[in-house]
Amino acid sequence: MLINVIRKKKKIECQTLPLMKMNQKIRDAHNEVISMSDKSVQELINAVRSKIHPFFKISESLAMLDMLAGMAQLVTTQDYVKPDLTSSTLALRSSRHPILDKIFSSRCTTTKLIPNDVYSTPQHRFQIITGANMSGKSTYIRSIALNALLAQSGCFVPAQYASFPIFHQLFALLATDSNVEANVSSFASEMSAVAFILRNIEPRSLVIVDELGRGTSTTDGLAIAIAIAEALVASNAYVWFVTHFHDLPRILGERAGVVNLHLN
Repeated sequence: MLINVIRKKKKIECQTLPLMKMNQKIRDAHNEVISMSDKSVQELINAVRSKIHPFFKISESLAMLDMLAGMAQLVTTQDYVKPDLTSSTLALRSSRHPILDKIFSSRCTTTKLIPNDVYSTPQHRFQIITGANMSGKSTYIRSIALNALLAQSGCFVPAQYASFPIFHQLFALLATDSNVEANVSSFASEMSAVAFILRNIEPRSLVIVDELGRGTSTTDGLAIAIAIAEALVASNAYVWFVTHFHDLPRILGERAGVVNLHLN
């Protein structure tokens, strides 16, 4: 006997009582499987929960082993050197950007990564970097920060010689962009990052700044760059300050600890 007859234009949909009973059995079996699965998962969670601490210890140990194995493989296959830890001197001879060094060494190309020397002490702690576009200014300051991070993590660094003081903080002000979601312009975003750095900086900080003042006019950008540079000089932190404002080295040239470097 047909039940639940539904007419749709040129076709008829209908059911039978045995078919409806079979559908109900399938739904009941499906619900029972879901219930049993939830029960099994909950039992597993309760069993693991009592032993979660050993699992965390195991995961930490495996992560540490993976990091040490990666460092060991890196320093034995690449031209890396063990850094010295000093009280106040940061010195690098023929240092290279660790990521670019890996990329260029793995490529079959005649292009070579040019190494650079770095020297900074409390007497030469604020270094203004000038140079033409694409002269390597951003790569230069990024390599300093990355090599300092590698050294303090216990890894060798890509250089012929390296020595670092112990840094308590690392600040980087690099490329900034507008934040449409927060209704913040590129200039406001840059100033917010600068304010955070100035609030938290200390003498044991390493700071890299790339092209401060790009989000406003040349005159205003120079004035802002001078004011912020003076605050960074007064902090006694180790600072590398990349700029296209050629008046900045001349204005700050007489300040104690300020050095001007030019990349060709």
